[in-house]
Amino acid sequence: MSRAMEARKALEWLILREQKGKYPNVPEKARYVPNLKLTTTNGLTSGVIKYIQLSGGIAERRNNTGRYIQPTTYDNIFGKEVVLKKGMHIKGTGKNGTADISGIYNGVPLAIEIKLGKDKQSKEQIEYQIEFERVGGYYLIAKTFAQFYEDFNKLFKINSPEIPVQG
Repeated sequence: MSRAMEARKALEWLILREQKGKYPNVPEKARYVPNLKLTTTNGLTSGVIKYIQLSGGIAERRNNTGRYIQPTTYDNIFGKEVVLKKGMHIKGTGKNGTADISGIYNGVPLAIEIKLGKDKQSKEQIEYQIEFERVGGYYLIAKTFAQFYEDFNKLFKINSPEIPVQG
């Protein structure tokens, strides 16, 4: 079995185990794993978060993009739109370079940056990684789910779950 297939099967097995715990009366044949799109940025982010959570940790998506405030306008008595206040972008309040995922596993702070394809860390992200590791946190870069799975399990000395063979 390939690394990618093993990693996917491990995540699917954890999802099915969670379903069995939450809904014990649902028959096995009625259980299913939602479509895991681990090859997209959103899918990989969701898969990493789910894997950490189902392995006993806590993880969440982080965002520091800020927001856009719409302009304030009104129509005057002649039917002409008047702009009272221009639209503007407000900077995010988080630290520049912060990782895409923040979490804790076995009491250890985690920061995970998702980098698909040719995407590379920015200068701010590299500085954040250095600072995060300096204070004792673990920083991982996830380029594929299989690579994340392997790095995470090696880091925390987790053995792959015994996945029952179906057939």
